[in-house]
Amino acid sequence: MKFNFNAVKQFFLNFLIPIISLGITGVLFVLVIYPSLIKLPVLNKEVQSKVKLKDQLDTKLKNLNSILDFKSVVDENSSLVSQAISSATNAPQLLTQIDTIAKDSGLTVLRLSYSFGEVAVAVDEKGAEKTNDVVIVNLGAQGTYLQVKNFAQNLENSSRLINIKDFRFSLDNETKQLDVVFVLESPYQFVNSTAVTDDPVNIDITKDDFVTIINKVKGLKYYNISIENISQQAQKAAEVKESTESTP
Repeated sequence: MKFNFNAVKQFFLNFLIPIISLGITGVLFVLVIYPSLIKLPVLNKEVQSKVKLKDQLDTKLKNLNSILDFKSVVDENSSLVSQAISSATNAPQLLTQIDTIAKDSGLTVLRLSYSFGEVAVAVDEKGAEKTNDVVIVNLGAQGTYLQVKNFAQNLENSSRLINIKDFRFSLDNETKQLDVVFVLESPYQFVNSTAVTDDPVNIDITKDDFVTIINKVKGLKYYNISIENISQQAQKAAEVKESTESTP
């Protein structure tokens, strides 16, 4: 019997090769195409995230260039704001400023002390309280109603932010003046300079709101108080006291 090679050839061409091709296609679909289809939503989300980041960085670059164009103005404004909300406790300078304001207002300072604490300022999205660190100052003084009023006004217009938390007073029948006790709070905030590329820069120094705030800060009264000045004043006060005590 003669072997029919043409029949075998036709069998491979018509049945076996298509089956093998179909199997290879199925394997490719399972191993390559299907995983790619599954990843499409993830890839689409990543693309959208990258586009959003690009737009955010473009805006950040624009704002940074705007700040660089007005570098001298920004440096001046930054210095003023850093005095309004200190980046450190600076308790001696704060006490000296409050003492100066009280005396300039006509009050006689009787007691002055301080401590540290926290105050709640807001609630975040998770319901947790956000707090600010504050220097708490207790001031005891004596003066007239007008002098107490002037002190409160001068305190409001001083460079460093100082809030009146509590206020008590009584009338001294002998001097006919008010004995007053102020509990004052001055916030401070430590600044950690960490550069994060993805974080936006939302400050626009040309906006009306920003200009209004800066103009208000510029209108405050600034007290150039340093540790050296405090030491010199303390030394002079000690010398005056010593001279007074030694005088017969």
